[in-house]
Amino acid sequence: YPLMRAGQVRYYALGDDMMPDMLEDIKRARSFIYLEYFIIEPGRLWDSMAAVLVNKAAQGLDIRVMYDDLGSISTFNMDNVRQLRSKGIKCVPFNPLIAVKGTVNYRDHRKMLIVDGETAYSGGVNLADRYANIEQPYGHWKDTGFRVTGEPAQSFTHMFLTFWNAFSLQNNLPQPELKEPRLPAPETENGYILSYYDSPLNREASSNQLYIDLLSQSTDYAWFFTPYLMPGDELMDAMACAAHRGVDVRIIMPGIPDKKLIFRMSRSFYQALLTEGVKIYEYTPGFVHAKSFVSDDVVGTIGTVNLDYRSLFLHFECGVLLQKNSQVAVLRDDVRATLPQCREIQVTECRTSLPGTVLDSVLRLLSPLM
Repeated sequence: YPLMRAGQVRYYALGDDMMPDMLEDIKRARSFIYLEYFIIEPGRLWDSMAAVLVNKAAQGLDIRVMYDDLGSISTFNMDNVRQLRSKGIKCVPFNPLIAVKGTVNYRDHRKMLIVDGETAYSGGVNLADRYANIEQPYGHWKDTGFRVTGEPAQSFTHMFLTFWNAFSLQNNLPQPELKEPRLPAPETENGYILSYYDSPLNREASSNQLYIDLLSQSTDYAWFFTPYLMPGDELMDAMACAAHRGVDVRIIMPGIPDKKLIFRMSRSFYQALLTEGVKIYEYTPGFVHAKSFVSDDVVGTIGTVNLDYRSLFLHFECGVLLQKNSQVAVLRDDVRATLPQCREIQVTECRTSLPGTVLDSVLRLLSPLM
């Protein structure tokens, strides 16, 4: 999407902080509310949001909800859809699991809320209680997100409507015209924002290439939050090359897994990265679901992309890149505040017996399937 003046951007270090603002913004909606999420799960969070959506639909606002059918397979079903539709809310599943087909792995992993085309939210936070620490099945849930207002929100409106028109099989909606705004000198304004989404239908894996490019330009540090760590060879090489140049490359991972097999697969990549000088930390209070990156106090990304094969190559994803924006420092400070709550992994911890080494090799081979 067009590079824009960043304007008003807010970074959220926790879903706990983000959810109240989302509720307040939908209460103030005047025209429409669009939601697109990988997981929707009834509970305190979704129920309170749904009550506002129902009220707004009764006032005549255009309310549209899209959710991923596989991501929400155990939490949200056609009964929930029918309840929303009966209240005047348009709701459709993405890529329904009606039959096994070649596109079954193409999942909508995006998360976004758009209000009136003027305010947009995204990040790692899904619409379920654990994302705001209302319940804690995996310890403290560490997630990140952002809020944008003004012109950058138009990119997310366009992003949502592109999907809705392509996959809902309902009426096509006109999309906002995206104008190329005049850009100020970055030293006189609050920097730039670049909104984007990734698609397995594109020739280039945009998020994967973005991280490779950013690592190649890092000179001081490059820090990641990610819940899963199964990168491809090119991204691993980029991390190793940056570390060899003296860049402080750090990856913060969960200390308590949500999926034990996937966690074991992620750990199978530790030794290869640690021996190249990449530092890996595990968040001891619980689970890290954040998907953020920050480098050199200049650039940061916040979005839905995990450092695994599915996110980088098979899922539809979204996010923003911030450059010379005030929230880059806020993201950096969040990483700094999180590191004391983490345990640094040593390469000696990764050395295993011969069967363990064989298992790690097998898991790494299987990682693109998980």
